[in-house]
Amino acid sequence: MLKEKNGFLGEREAKFVSGLGKYSLKDTLECGQCFRYEKVRDDGEYIEYVILTGDTLIDVAQREKGELIFFNTSEETFKNVTVPFFTLTTDYEVIKEDIVKRTDSEWLKAAAEAGEGIAILKQEPFEALISFLISQNNN
Repeated sequence: MLKEKNGFLGEREAKFVSGLGKYSLKDTLECGQCFRYEKVRDDGEYIEYVILTGDTLIDVAQREKGELIFFNTSEETFKNVTVPFFTLTTDYEVIKEDIVKRTDSEWLKAAAEAGEGIAILKQEPFEALISFLISQNNN
């Protein structure tokens, strides 16, 4: 269940989102499905990225799986851009359990376990196409 609260992290105003299961920001962004991001901090326990989607810049961080921290975002941008882009209302644990329950394939079960924590980003179609082409030509 998605839970939100506003607050401050250090000197910055932030929106904290929790209840995201095993959502991993690093695995989601660095798995090859998007390339318009820059890692701005990674000290092992805290990771932060700046992401460009369409014409919106999103500053997001994570301290632990299942929790995301968004900086400098309006309620409108959060609701209309951020939540859909990060698929924050999708329960990936339920999807994974359904896949594992319905298959006899050990390969598919292992793949579902290996991808745990990765969310599918809802990019604009052109961005998704370019990301796919880049990932296919990445040697």
